[in-house]
Amino acid sequence: MKNKSEFVVFCEPRTGSYSLISRLHSAHDITCHEELFKEGELELYPWHRRKMKRWTAAKRNNSPDEFLSELRALNPHKAFGFKLFNQHVNRVKPLRSYLNKPSIKKVVLYRDPLEVYASLLRARKTNKWTKPISAKNEVEEAPKVRFTPESIMAFATSYNAFLENAFKISQSSESFAISYSHIEQESRVNALLNFLGSSASIEDVHSEYAKQYTGSLEEAFENWNELNDFINSTVVFRDMPAGEK
Repeated sequence: MKNKSEFVVFCEPRTGSYSLISRLHSAHDITCHEELFKEGELELYPWHRRKMKRWTAAKRNNSPDEFLSELRALNPHKAFGFKLFNQHVNRVKPLRSYLNKPSIKKVVLYRDPLEVYASLLRARKTNKWTKPISAKNEVEEAPKVRFTPESIMAFATSYNAFLENAFKISQSSESFAISYSHIEQESRVNALLNFLGSSASIEDVHSEYAKQYTGSLEEAFENWNELNDFINSTVVFRDMPAGEK
């Protein structure tokens, strides 16, 4: 059966997007690309990169609709999607129109703000942004990170902007909100696959990425009490996307 739906996974860095995208892409009737609008480069799978070799990042930014149409045509009988960050929409203005098309299904992937903040600090400290599934059982050093008022305020500004748009998008009847904690949960993954028009189930899909950190949020920080006090007195995060439908 042909699956011609189109979708975006609206998310932010460190929300588990690589894991979810990989899982969706492994479905037999879905092609789900990674960060197509990464600044300065095209993040394409090898086969698609060879087919799209005439495109550069600059050309893509100038003609995003043409770029997406040509890329989509490579897999005409599968659902077609890619991940989209708030910064992509702000930098490549025509993407807002694409995102607002009624025909485009919207998957909103979100995560607890402090978990995202801790993950971002840890990735910057270690320069390790993903963990391949082949290294799942390898024990890696997970250094504690340190909160600073400057870094949490900068992060809050950015993440709140994402949450504001994510909340709006999640109001649409053609949207599906899923949290980081549920991207391996059978009922939620099956519901998401169904939403995208796929006949696959969680037993049919897999991710090429493993979780990088399995400790508690409190254990992640060397100055947790200071962060907790600052959060309670100063920082306010916006509401999460409207309910998991």
